[in-house]
Amino acid sequence: MVVNQKLSEDLKSATLSVSAQINQIPHYIGQAYAEVHVNGEMKLIKYFEVKPDAQISASTDGGTSPMISLGEIQLQNVHLWWPRGFGEQNLYKVEVKYYGADQTAEPQSNVRFIGLRKAELV
Repeated sequence: MVVNQKLSEDLKSATLSVSAQINQIPHYIGQAYAEVHVNGEMKLIKYFEVKPDAQISASTDGGTSPMISLGEIQLQNVHLWWPRGFGEQNLYKVEVKYYGADQTAEPQSNVRFIGLRKAELV
């Protein structure tokens, strides 16, 4: 799982772009989906097709790729991660849960803890 972040200029909101690599998705054949949770709250869901040759076809674009974009999440009133001695080291828990169409198997999940910050060279 890859989580890219972009903070607003006023540092009060952020956009998270979440993607998953094909080798991190269980090899369900047929329709599958992923839920993206931030700090335990589901923020988005993405449906995709898993083909027998382990290629994924995203339902939104029909193409195949080893990396699939799960979408963007908007966060408001964010708590920034500050270096030691300058403030709190706030972290956000981003979890992606992968499900097959039949939902009989336990979902597989990936978790990342991220800090929202902005660095500039002056």
